[in-house]
Amino acid sequence: MMQRATRDHVLRTQLALSEDEIADYLERCPTEHRWAFGPYLRGERDLAGDAIGEGVDSCA
Repeated sequence: MMQRATRDHVLRTQLALSEDEIADYLERCPTEHRWAFGPYLRGERDLAGDAIGEGVDSCA
């Protein structure tokens, strides 16, 4: 049985960088910023270093 992909998952995978691309970008990034930039490029954290949640929280 095939699982239906969520919108967030589809967007993350379609726009995802390969690990080689991430490594290339990190090489160009100043060393003091790599701790935040690597997880940011992987979609794991924002540039402040805070974890990114799953989807958008409901306002209702």
